[in-house]
Amino acid sequence: MKLLQVWGSIERRHVTAITIIYECLYAVACRLHLLDGAMDIELASIAQSHALDLTNSIESLLSTFSPLADETAELLSELAEVVTQERFLLEEFDDIFHTIRVLELEEKSLRCSLIQLKC
Repeated sequence: MKLLQVWGSIERRHVTAITIIYECLYAVACRLHLLDGAMDIELASIAQSHALDLTNSIESLLSTFSPLADETAELLSELAEVVTQERFLLEEFDDIFHTIRVLELEEKSLRCSLIQLKC
């Protein structure tokens, strides 16, 4: 349960990391000065090569974790169903417990009335 509580923090860090990677890849692919005032073409080629390597490694990691993510998503879906059922059962239990408590109080009241009538 503690992992579910820190999910917001993990999600924010994940989104930040993805944004940084996106910006770096965008900068390498789209912001190259290839016309007037162009920098060294060889350095630009090396930068693009590194970006391609990074993209390939990201794709490899994603393909490795994709089945695990699918399995985790299924488990989380099942967990959500169980939690929903538990919540429903707890509400039903609470209603029944309240009814029992009311009936117990009524029984005690009736017993007291019966004792008073006998005296």
